[in-house]
Amino acid sequence: MLEVETVDSKKTVDENVKLAKVFKALSSNIEKNNELLNRLLELTLESESNHQGLAPLRSILSKDLSALREDKVFEPSMMWTPKLIILNIDGSIEEEHIDYSILHSNDDNPPRVQLMWRFKAFFKENLELQHFPVDVQDLTISISTERSIHEIEIIEDQSSLSSVNTQAFLDASEWNLYNHTESYRDKTTVEYARSTVHPILHIQCRVARKIGYFVWNIIFIVFLIIGLTFASYSIEVNSPDRLMCNVTLFLTAVAFKLVVKQSLPTISYLTYLDLYVLAALIFLALNATQNAAMKSLAYVYQMKEVKIYDRNAIVSLAAIFIFFHVIFGIYIAFTATRRRWKMQEKDKLYQEKKDYIERSRMSPRGTGKRKRRYPPVAQPRGSLESFFENRF
Repeated sequence: MLEVETVDSKKTVDENVKLAKVFKALSSNIEKNNELLNRLLELTLESESNHQGLAPLRSILSKDLSALREDKVFEPSMMWTPKLIILNIDGSIEEEHIDYSILHSNDDNPPRVQLMWRFKAFFKENLELQHFPVDVQDLTISISTERSIHEIEIIEDQSSLSSVNTQAFLDASEWNLYNHTESYRDKTTVEYARSTVHPILHIQCRVARKIGYFVWNIIFIVFLIIGLTFASYSIEVNSPDRLMCNVTLFLTAVAFKLVVKQSLPTISYLTYLDLYVLAALIFLALNATQNAAMKSLAYVYQMKEVKIYDRNAIVSLAAIFIFFHVIFGIYIAFTATRRRWKMQEKDKLYQEKKDYIERSRMSPRGTGKRKRRYPPVAQPRGSLESFFENRF
């Protein structure tokens, strides 16, 4: 405990100098030493009631203290900071603005330091193209820190929702941007030479590809090429023109296959569009095989019998053609389209939570009733997924 005592004017001056030095040291971290500063002011008030020598010092201390509190100064070079970094950034940050502010509460809770970090940059993302062109892509920002998990924990703000500006989306002609965002936590040691574990917060939004371009420019044309193979059956069975027509259609489909590959990155697996074009090539190969077989049978059997075999083969190929499109459509509906249904449901859930938070902020407080805490929109990966798995 500090004791301030004035005996004569000289001693009062010494006390003023000492207290001024103490105040200068404490004011460098005003929030941390707030209790000591208040005690110091109380001592000066007690000294003023007994002796008038410390009255000027008390006035200076109170003015400087109130000024520092109003300024809310936070010095990052002298105080603890989270040292946040972006893991999946491509290149360097183009524009960056960092601002610290101190938020005081009206109750006895300690003040909070708020970090506002605005930056502009490009980010890397691994595309999952198995469902192309009916795919949904995750756009992720991975936030980590140079500090270990024992020093810091990165979580999403539970009092407000993360959001994405759909109006500023530049690729709206090619993608549909969903309204919801999700986050999940992780940890890693890969980015660092030491074995220290660092926390990661992944923040995601989703986009769905618009399939109109691929439907009308690739899928529909391939479908027409396959359909034209049935027109070749109007040619006589023993004519070589039938086989030549199917081979020409086969080469046309191969050319479209090369066009599709130019619009995709080099990947080691097949997309839905690849599967459809390959199925078309296989179907054209079956037609060419049927033409060659009928031509060979014309040398062995009578033309009447060959035409019966030819008609049965055409019916079988038509059944295969219809059956494939039905099965392939059902398969897409239960895989790629199902994921789009999930994203739409998450948009609805996100809007419900947003409306709930807005109503909670507008509702009057102090009613004495304890409000039920609404679950945050950012769930760990798997919670919402399990919900949709059970629902669909």
